[in-house]
Amino acid sequence: MKARYLLDTMALLWMGLRPDLLSPRAKNAIESDCTLHYSIVSLWEIGIKMSRSGYQSFTLPHAWDQFFSARLEASGVRCLPIVPLHCRLVQEMPMHHKDPFDRMIIAQALDHKLAVVTSDDAFLKYGIEKIW
Repeated sequence: MKARYLLDTMALLWMGLRPDLLSPRAKNAIESDCTLHYSIVSLWEIGIKMSRSGYQSFTLPHAWDQFFSARLEASGVRCLPIVPLHCRLVQEMPMHHKDPFDRMIIAQALDHKLAVVTSDDAFLKYGIEKIW
């Protein structure tokens, strides 16, 4: 069976803009014969970050939404929408992680039984396989 991964927001950004910041294991996983997903919540998170101060380690193109949409579609990376079940799962999860965007990614990973490409150790507290 093909491996199935969900990219957290930073892994998504690094994959598209700074692959040198990915760990060797994360890079190998992303480049393997796998099914890759990203959460629509990551694009929401990027929009909020860009409305404030942006990112320090790289610059996003002005039309970053179009840039990522085209790149992800060309790479076969699938978008996971937010559905009502994910919202309820967030409610039921213990507060090991306080970031609302990461909590939604965790809920989606739990629902779809996906390993998450992330450098964040807090994902492990939810019984999720972390790829980093």
